[in-house]
Amino acid sequence: MLIKNKKDASIIKKILIVDDDQYILEVMSKALCKVCNFRGEIKTVKNGKDAIKEVSDCFYNICFLDIKLPDLNGLDVMKKIKEISPETRIAIMSGSFITDDMKRAIEEGASLFIEKPFDLSQIKPFVKQVSERVIKQF
Repeated sequence: MLIKNKKDASIIKKILIVDDDQYILEVMSKALCKVCNFRGEIKTVKNGKDAIKEVSDCFYNICFLDIKLPDLNGLDVMKKIKEISPETRIAIMSGSFITDDMKRAIEEGASLFIEKPFDLSQIKPFVKQVSERVIKQF
């Protein structure tokens, strides 16, 4: 893992954002850099199949994952990501009604649930927590 400065708790190597809304992808990417001071690589994809391929090809520290995707259910994508990369921390995002079964699945597999529309300040503590964990492991 390439961490240039151990004292910089804002460094994480890679974040994947999965959402079919281009606006969300752009806003989150910018917010991670500006609000969270993220200095690693950010990759965005618009569907579940591309998310699974990305996680299969490369390790991501964090995945921000929408539940409603055009091709696959985000909770199914979450399960697949956890199989492929159990260390990836997943933040589920949704603007839709969440059933009790969905809540249980989210609680079992995700590190964070973000309800849309969300306040960008919700993301900062999560990114900081994961980055501090990465640095401690280093």
